[in-house]
Amino acid sequence: MITNDSQTPDALQNIAQHISAYLANAPFLLWRINIVKKEISYLNTSYIQGLGNDTLLLLKNMEFARSTVLNEDFDRFETFMNKVHDRQAASALFRIKNHDGMMLWVHAAGIPDPARSSCYVGILSECTSLAAEALAMDTPSQKLESRIELFENPVLLCRFDDKRVVITNSAALLFLGKSHDDVGRISLYDLLGDDTPRQMESVYESLIFAERWIGQLTFRDCQHNKVLCDVSIRGLSSGGENYLWVALSLPHTVLASKPRDIAPEVSQKTLQSIVQNDNIPALLKSLLEAQPVEGPANAVMLSRIFIPENRIIISATGAGFDPQEEATHPYKGSIAENIVNFGLKHIIVEDTSKSIKPIDWALFIPKGVRSYYAQPCFNENELQAVLIFCSTEPGQFSEDNITQYRQFFSPFRQGLQRCLEKIE
Repeated sequence: MITNDSQTPDALQNIAQHISAYLANAPFLLWRINIVKKEISYLNTSYIQGLGNDTLLLLKNMEFARSTVLNEDFDRFETFMNKVHDRQAASALFRIKNHDGMMLWVHAAGIPDPARSSCYVGILSECTSLAAEALAMDTPSQKLESRIELFENPVLLCRFDDKRVVITNSAALLFLGKSHDDVGRISLYDLLGDDTPRQMESVYESLIFAERWIGQLTFRDCQHNKVLCDVSIRGLSSGGENYLWVALSLPHTVLASKPRDIAPEVSQKTLQSIVQNDNIPALLKSLLEAQPVEGPANAVMLSRIFIPENRIIISATGAGFDPQEEATHPYKGSIAENIVNFGLKHIIVEDTSKSIKPIDWALFIPKGVRSYYAQPCFNENELQAVLIFCSTEPGQFSEDNITQYRQFFSPFRQGLQRCLEKIE
């Protein structure tokens, strides 16, 4: 039977609390979607019978889902995915046909990631009885370590009665400068700044009435410096004990980062040659050739945007593309829509195989593009185009190396305007 919507939030909360203890043994797939970047990652490997690796496509590629989910159940599946994109707690039960033609029931459930505001986590399981089993079972506190370790940001688990820290993940130990031997001998108050304990009364009040507290607290880091962190605290009951789940988001200045590379400059003659192009294929070719010798891009794409008409026009040159071809795709589901909806300055996709954007599966992946950097181009505050540097290798673009392309933006805009005037 279909899960009652009124019971969904409580059900998903319990699933989220118990889910990691079964990762090694249970036949369900645990996934996380970054709503802003439109990327999906899988935290374990579990395949639906008869689908194999194509199980991973069910949440990535809507065309594959449309051909796999039974027609009479597809609306239910689509409603679930829409709730995921809107960061709403969701649950759905639907039927699929696997590659052998066998009909299977699949259960999908998810909630907004409690530690990452831009993310959403969930499960995909062939057997709905697994979810029922998870709801009925209680997880010993010692097994919570595996769940906490899944988080990249610092996470602490403290006993509610004495605030003693009983479990931490590796990120927390590194940030706080503690060892595993310290766990169990320190309290949450030992880690807070001098004035912070006074705030805890409001924290507990919020936990009683809202079941969660979100705000800022000062912690002492590994060098005993006071660091103001964004903190999420919620209650957790497990194995007959009551705990505080404390998740920290660190300021960017605290996170280790490699030095930014100095962007190699190109000559004024090269930049001027970009301006002087009078057709789009030539403009894109000049951009590709103008990048430094070790530049990561082996293709360049231009997406011209027509939002009122719900369409974009794609031109590209380089590996896998015919510079004389143009293709039209819907604006909905495109990179441009993502930029507009979230006010993004640019988009970096490290691996298109993790993407859930329809345009990636319709355009980039069939052409062999594995990573790309997309830069929006505005005209009087309206998105006119998106310039995209592509690579057939994953992980080729980063916040550091895309700085080398900034010197091209001004001459590119001038060249683009020249080309568009020729078209008109």
